[in-house]
Amino acid sequence: MSLAILLVDDDMSSRLLLAEFLTDSQFDVTAAGDCQEALNAAAEKQFKIAILDMNLPDGTGLELIQKLRPIQEDIKCFLLTGEAEHDVRDKCEQENVTIDGCITKPFSLAGILAEIESVTS
Repeated sequence: MSLAILLVDDDMSSRLLLAEFLTDSQFDVTAAGDCQEALNAAAEKQFKIAILDMNLPDGTGLELIQKLRPIQEDIKCFLLTGEAEHDVRDKCEQENVTIDGCITKPFSLAGILAEIESVTS
């Protein structure tokens, strides 16, 4: 069975590119365009990893993590962002949210695989 990944990004082209790449890399990918879509998916299926855009139309990646963790306790969460990693980590600390990694845009596909492998090996 392949590793289940929840991918949440409101930018359709990025979402499609990443979903295709991860699927081709043998992951079971569920893609969503906003927080509500992601929460609906999480209510139906268990995910090992979530890759979440920081800014979504109906909330932030940090808010989404806070809603996902109670229903997906063991999920590893990565934020996808155009902001500097230290700024994102500062926001996480202020909001008392733990993340497993930060993927900075523009991202490399190999870098994303490395992040996933860092929490699954």
